[in-house]
Amino acid sequence: MMHLRCECGRTLGYEPRHVGKKVRCPGCERFHIVPDSDQGLAPSEIDESVPSDQPAEVPRRKPRRVPDVPPPKLLHTVGELLYSGPALTIMLIMAAIGIGSIVYGYSESKVSSGATEVPRSVTCQQLIDGGNEDNPHVLVSEVLAEQNYFTLVKLTKAEKAAGNTTNKPWEAVYLPLLPLTPELKTRIARGDQVIPPPPAHLVRVILFSHKIKNKEELGQIFTPEGAVQGMIVNSVSTLSTETENMLRQAYPGIDLNQVLLLEQGRKPTSRGFATGLLIGGVGLIVFAAAMGLIALMYRPTS
Repeated sequence: MMHLRCECGRTLGYEPRHVGKKVRCPGCERFHIVPDSDQGLAPSEIDESVPSDQPAEVPRRKPRRVPDVPPPKLLHTVGELLYSGPALTIMLIMAAIGIGSIVYGYSESKVSSGATEVPRSVTCQQLIDGGNEDNPHVLVSEVLAEQNYFTLVKLTKAEKAAGNTTNKPWEAVYLPLLPLTPELKTRIARGDQVIPPPPAHLVRVILFSHKIKNKEELGQIFTPEGAVQGMIVNSVSTLSTETENMLRQAYPGIDLNQVLLLEQGRKPTSRGFATGLLIGGVGLIVFAAAMGLIALMYRPTS
């Protein structure tokens, strides 16, 4: 133990580790810089009334207390507004729109992958043999529309009971397409009005549309050369159970896993549009989630 004499007469004891530090006398609260050597006090000079083994006090900074800052009044006001029923409903709608936008954007991006703006010209038989060949946008020629097509209509309960579907607009139409084989060409050239139903293995392409509303519009989808434009959408679309049952009933033994779905009139979307849908959907979901978090954090407490 080393010693230091304060001006007030108090003898301070310190350890070598205090050398060079500023210390405060516990008696008069004067500050001293601890010397690097003992001041050489004789035993008779040490005030025995004051414990010499009490180390000098090294002043320490008191931790600053951060005052509790209440949230801005604006956040409370916004939270109260967002916690209301209509606002929560709007947030849920925004989130639902965002999810729908992401799903639609992903679907468009997937089905349009590899598609060109100008459709690829292909015969119906070539389409069956080669599939979409990485370009699902096609103009199909040498094709014969099967006379047996299927339509979906929306009926009221009374119309269902009466079986009345007259002049009801179609919700969807499904039209099997057949390759124009030499035999079919001969029948057509001979003027045959009725073509017998084809065997199930020949039904490999089914055209469908949700835009065609009646038989007249159905006859207008073919070009003067007898071709039809659309996109192969097997990667994102499937047949409904009702449609599958109708096809199996009309073509016993048909392998629907081998059928190509051609959506009439559909064109590929640009990559920028699909990306915009994805980004916009994510943005809507994030915004709705942020508003919901504010509503929960600053909701009314009473």
